[in-house]
Amino acid sequence: MSKKKIHIGILGSAGYGTSARQYLNNSACFEIVACMDIDKRAATKAATAERAQAYTDMPEFLAHDGMEAVA
Repeated sequence: MSKKKIHIGILGSAGYGTSARQYLNNSACFEIVACMDIDKRAATKAATAERAQAYTDMPEFLAHDGMEAVA
């Protein structure tokens, strides 16, 4: 069985996004690589916690190199 993690981005980094990040981090299947929120502070806070890239622009977020899925 492969141990490769799916590189995932979080759309909406605060509120429910916080719960989604916790769930994904508890799984051995995902690595959060990008965090998007229209609130720059929320995106930056989540991205810093996840060692990921922060985005406030949807097209830039979706173009993140290597991102394989979005939650």
